[in-house]
Amino acid sequence: MKEIIRPSLLTSEGKLQYGQSSRSFCIVRLKTTILDYFRMGKVKDKKYTYKIEVYGYNYELFKEKINQAIDERKVMPMLLYLYEDDNNDKSKTNKDNRW
Repeated sequence: MKEIIRPSLLTSEGKLQYGQSSRSFCIVRLKTTILDYFRMGKVKDKKYTYKIEVYGYNYELFKEKINQAIDERKVMPMLLYLYEDDNNDKSKTNKDNRW
């Protein structure tokens, strides 16, 4: 059987979703392409955890952690970019967005 060749770089974009119970934008849903990459998309009997470390603007410490992850090779390095959506201006109507 041939080994499945997985890409070395995988990118995916999505939106934060609003959670009613917490009344905040706190839900991140991983796309199927990400789940398939880690072979966890259809496995229901296993539990997965994640850890997010936020370094603010301490780029030196962030760089140290990245280098540590590369040296140890125990975790899959991943970058999560959070940014404000350009389409947040609700004052525009659909008429304003026409070609």
